Order: sequence, then structure tokens, then C-alpha cells
Amino acid sequence: MKKTIITIAVIAVIGFGIYYIASKPAPAPVIPVSNNPTASTTENIPITIKNFSFNPPTLTVKTGTKVTWVNNDSVTHTVTAYKNGPLDAAALSPGESFSFVFNTPRSVKYLCTIHPTMEGEVVVEN
Repeated sequence: MKKTIITIAVIAVIGFGIYYIASKPAPAPVIPVSNNPTASTTENIPITIKNFSFNPPTLTVKTGTKVTWVNNDSVTHTVTAYKNGPLDAAALSPGESFSFVFNTPRSVKYLCTIHPTMEGEVVVEN
């Protein structure tokens, strides 16, 4: 009797989990954005998100360069600057991207807030 009740409970929990996952709507696609879409960019440089890392982990660019993070991983990631920096991308599902035009010389360190061991840096030079 006890095994029957446990079996029914496990089946109910699994069934509810499957229903819950199947009933969630698909996330809306993220449209690449820029902090200054009218900026005169000389180039667009990609940073690939894969295997829980940003590649390249450190990137040096000239002012006016657009950098695009592309999530080629199997899970969702963010691109968020430390200390209220200029980067704050919404969660990027696999296949989505986020772009930012760097118009000010500086060093911007960032991380994935979901996986804080994932870190990167963009160094912007004149």
C-alpha cells in the first residue's frame, strides 16, 4: 500500500512537471541593440559565448567599435558590467545576441550574472 501511494505521488509530480514545462511560452527573441545606434562604427567584433566562457575573454578595440556577444552555448547567459558599467544585456537564450557600441576610452569588466565565474573585459582605446 505504501509503495502504491509513493508511486502515484511520483507519477503525479512528474506529470505536473511535464505539464508546467510544456505550457511555458517560448521566450521572445532578443533584437540586437546598441547604446548609440547612430554612432559611426568602424567594425563589428563578435564575442562568442560557449562552454560557459566569453571568447575572447579580453578584447581591445578602438572607440566607435560595435561589439556583439553571441550566445552559442546550450544555456542562457547575461552580459553585465561590474560597478554600474554600460553593459546590461537581458538574459540571452541560446542563439540570441547583444550589441554595444563603445564610444568612450576605458576598460569595461563584465560577467554573466547567472554564472558569475564567467568573466570578460573590453579595453577601449582611442
